[in-house]
Amino acid sequence: MDERGRDIFRATMARAAHQRRTALTRRRLLQASSAAAIAAIAAEFTPKTVHADVSGEVVHLTATGKRFDGVVRALAPLFEKAYPNAKLKVTTIPTNEFLNKVNVYMQSKSDAFDSVTQDYGQFASLASFGAMVPLQPYLDQDPQWFADFRADVPEALQNLYRVPIATTTGTLYGLAHDANCQMTFYRKDIFDKAGIAVPRTWPEALEAAKELHSPATEQYGYVGAMQRSYWAGYQFYGILRSFGGTLVDREEQGHWNPTANSEEGYLALKMLVDLHKYAHPVSSNAGEDEVNAAFANGSAVYGPLTWGTATLNDPTFTDFHQVFHADLPPKGDNAKGDHRVSTGGFGVFVPTWSRNQEAGVAFAKFLASGDAQDPAIGEAVVAAGGQPARLSILERHKSEKLFFGGLMASMPYGIPNNLMIPEAFAIGTQNGIEVADTVNGQQSIEDALKRMDDNLRKVLGDAGYYG
Repeated sequence: MDERGRDIFRATMARAAHQRRTALTRRRLLQASSAAAIAAIAAEFTPKTVHADVSGEVVHLTATGKRFDGVVRALAPLFEKAYPNAKLKVTTIPTNEFLNKVNVYMQSKSDAFDSVTQDYGQFASLASFGAMVPLQPYLDQDPQWFADFRADVPEALQNLYRVPIATTTGTLYGLAHDANCQMTFYRKDIFDKAGIAVPRTWPEALEAAKELHSPATEQYGYVGAMQRSYWAGYQFYGILRSFGGTLVDREEQGHWNPTANSEEGYLALKMLVDLHKYAHPVSSNAGEDEVNAAFANGSAVYGPLTWGTATLNDPTFTDFHQVFHADLPPKGDNAKGDHRVSTGGFGVFVPTWSRNQEAGVAFAKFLASGDAQDPAIGEAVVAAGGQPARLSILERHKSEKLFFGGLMASMPYGIPNNLMIPEAFAIGTQNGIEVADTVNGQQSIEDALKRMDDNLRKVLGDAGYYG
């Protein structure tokens, strides 16, 4: 970043800080309003069915934050009305420690928890040491609920909580209750003024970025989380898959041959290099928090591959909350190109060592319920700041949370957001370093792709994948 870029970056961040300070009173009012809404939903809730047969304490483990423990706490009084002989207790772990600590608890065979929220990327590891209860036998006892769940949650999302992951025949260990995707985020007012439709292919995305780019007026045509780390690795993997590329030929014994250095890999990395010509100054060192801050202060208007967040529709975060829309991300325009959307989100599982598995399953189903069970459940989730996996809830609330429309459009195209192996994080980080060095002009596309394959082969070789 040159000196002018640094000046612009400092100025935009200063404006964002000012907006957050001046919004403090409004934020408190809105938070109070949200809490009041949740309380009102709980007070008015009368369950369709009362389950007196489930009893005892249910301890649910989740991360901190509105999307996590906020949602669980909002549902607690509703659950306890539907299950009057059960009591829900919420235990939390700070978000930045959550994924690893859940695994540590499960490896120690802790019996302290009856249901747990966890990222699907950890399910293969958890299943490998027998930490999760297969849910199908319990769901077979309530076929009406399960049929509704299958009809109301996109299959691509449901299957992320099976092992093997993303298969239709794997063992079902978790229920998807929280959804997220890499999506297109854009300022609809700016797009409408310029007469630009939401790009459906990557060449269209590049043209849109070029047309929207106006550094002189502090408007940037592209923003992406291109930090020299796993963030840039996520960007590359998402666009690589949309061009039909993969990191390995086949994820099974006798294969695992690196394939980033391919025509699809070249197209993906070349597109990132070209987009970077129109990048917001923050992009080179941005994670998703920095991307969202650039959106929030009005200087970034288009992110074709951005992890979804309801934050940009939150009036306590940005003055542009009414004009930020989300949509399906672009696809490659080559023969193998298609919409393939890196998917995130969280599901709930029941630990093998739970002392109250029946109650754990009951809360897992309640957390993953939709409008057919009771609309109040979705209302409480949305009021608390959740990102529901249920299409019925998303559809009913999409006018108030514009982000939900993009989520609904993207989820049916969901794919895992990385290789589903323990070494995936290290591989993504290595790739991110090569990607960042390339878009910043420090090496050629060809050299970067070769290094990605060499690095991947070394990691997998050291881990015994070729043995």
